[in-house]
Amino acid sequence: MTKPLPSEEHAKLREELDKIRDRVSSLKTYDPARMDLLKFYRNILEVWNKLDNEMINCRRRNCESATYTELATTIRERLKVMDKEIFWRGLH
Repeated sequence: MTKPLPSEEHAKLREELDKIRDRVSSLKTYDPARMDLLKFYRNILEVWNKLDNEMINCRRRNCESATYTELATTIRERLKVMDKEIFWRGLH
């Protein structure tokens, strides 16, 4: 049995990624931790590009692949970690 296409989930992940980018951009420019967060964001973007390409393959096959599920889980986990890091940066 195949899973239907995860278009809504894909859009939600993109929205979360955009929110994280905005939060990192709003940090003070002279904060050295900001550079680390930007590096981490770029890392998440690389995984996002792979996920986006896999979404194209899923549309062709008209079902969700295991690779897509794995990449989506990876991005969700990394976004949670990044969200926590930004929160702690905001407290300092």
